[in-house]
Amino acid sequence: MTSQTPPPAAPDKPSSSPCCSRLTTKVGWIVAATMTLLVALLAARVAIFNTQVNLLQQEIELARLDTQSLKQQLEAERILNARQLVNSTSQEKPQPAAPAKP
Repeated sequence: MTSQTPPPAAPDKPSSSPCCSRLTTKVGWIVAATMTLLVALLAARVAIFNTQVNLLQQEIELARLDTQSLKQQLEAERILNARQLVNSTSQEKPQPAAPAKP
């Protein structure tokens, strides 16, 4: 009453020539190499983009510092001009007339 099961059948092998197998292998390697190159190019592009962002941030900071410096220079010139105006008006005040000599 024991029944034996037959062994599983071997899968059918596709009938392909060695030439086709080598071509498939070459195509696989070409695809892998192309993907590697694309990843390398994208990584380089990301690095370039990050460098450009850093450069622009530094330029923004330099422009901010330059603007601040110009504002301080204008304020210093305004103060000096006001002081010079005060000095020149105090010198222009009429001096008391000298007594006439007989």
